[in-house]
Amino acid sequence: MEDFVLERVAATIEIRWRPGVVIGPAELDVLANTLTHVPGWTAVPILIHLGLIRHITLPARTALLQYRHLGPIGLVGNDPVDRVIAAFITQSRSRTRYFEDVTDAQAWLASVGDPAPAPVPEQRPVPVR
Repeated sequence: MEDFVLERVAATIEIRWRPGVVIGPAELDVLANTLTHVPGWTAVPILIHLGLIRHITLPARTALLQYRHLGPIGLVGNDPVDRVIAAFITQSRSRTRYFEDVTDAQAWLASVGDPAPAPVPEQRPVPVR
C-alpha cells in the first residue's frame, strides 16, 4: 500500500497521506522524488490531507522545518492529532495554514497563490538523512 496519493487538481497539488502512516526520512524522500515529476512543482500551491497521520519522526520533522516551498501550503485535518501535527508544520519556512474544511483550504490557496509566479531555478526538497 502506498503511503500517499499525489494528484494535480486544477492549479493545486493535492497530497493525501494514508491513515496510520508513520512519516520518516524514507517517506519524505519518496514524496520529494514524486513531486519533482510535477511540472512547475516548486511554486504550485499544495493541499495536504493529513488523514490521521500516526507519527512524524524527529529526522522528518527537522527536514519539514527546514524546507521552504515557494507556493502556499494548506493543511486539512479534523482530529486532535491532525491539529498537533499542523501546529508543528506551520512553523516551517513555508507559507502554511491549517484548516478543518477542505473548501476553506482550497479558497485560501486560490487567494494567496500567485497564478503567474516568476520563474525560479528548479530545486529539490531538502534531503532527509
